[in-house]
Amino acid sequence: MEKDTHIAKRTLPEVASNITAFDWSSDSGWLATGEADGSVLVWDVKASHEVVELPGDVKEEELVPPRTWDEPPVLYLGFDGNLNGVGVAPTSFSPRESMVRFAPGYRGQALALEGMTGPRMLEFKEGWNLELADGWTVEFWYSLEKLEAAGAAGSLQVLNCWPCELRIEEDSTATLQSRYRNSRSEASATRTVGEIKGSVGGWTHIALTYDAESGAMVFYMAGVPLRVTNEHMVADRVGPLRLGSNSENRAGWKIRIDELEIYDYARSREQIQADFRR
Repeated sequence: MEKDTHIAKRTLPEVASNITAFDWSSDSGWLATGEADGSVLVWDVKASHEVVELPGDVKEEELVPPRTWDEPPVLYLGFDGNLNGVGVAPTSFSPRESMVRFAPGYRGQALALEGMTGPRMLEFKEGWNLELADGWTVEFWYSLEKLEAAGAAGSLQVLNCWPCELRIEEDSTATLQSRYRNSRSEASATRTVGEIKGSVGGWTHIALTYDAESGAMVFYMAGVPLRVTNEHMVADRVGPLRLGSNSENRAGWKIRIDELEIYDYARSREQIQADFRR
């Protein structure tokens, strides 16, 4: 009898809530889902963002065992080592070895995590960074009220975006400062780029996009654009804009999120640069 060659396909959001294991150590990457009947299916994520069931047997030792959440999962937002995209991963997996990634051009829903219970936190631990490649945009919502409920101290409500820093104060004032280096003295300093008021107790929307060619970024907070151009950039800084925690953050920072969307605007370079010139 001829073997059935049909390969099941789903979209990433369709399987995301059932992910029990994944590995991005290889170029292709795979993930495993726990099915309602108790079976585990292994999928390969293709460039088209379809999730394709892998044919053949998968060695049991290659799978990270499914687990029951002993405590609410924490989500790590990070950049994979191959600079292929941005993703999220539950703490049951080492973010140094396993990081869900989306290739540039991914559109639609973010990785859906409705199937996971407990609060959803966006967390950078010391030394971890999110790097925005040219044209990428990251959007998230934060609530000071929910931050306080989570016990996050005001000193931790800091978003470092080298060479810029967004500090969210207890009165909900957000100050975006730019670090710059004096080319003569090599001394570091900060200047305030702008500040706006958020909504205490309500969700505030933040979006950041970066254009590598012009060396400029736009930080949208509550719909108000804060623009930082290359005059604020560190002179010898090259490559993607880096967000994240470092030794200056001490313990890093946490932001409780209601929804996380990571996607490429899929706009042309000309369109992006036109936005920056407005």
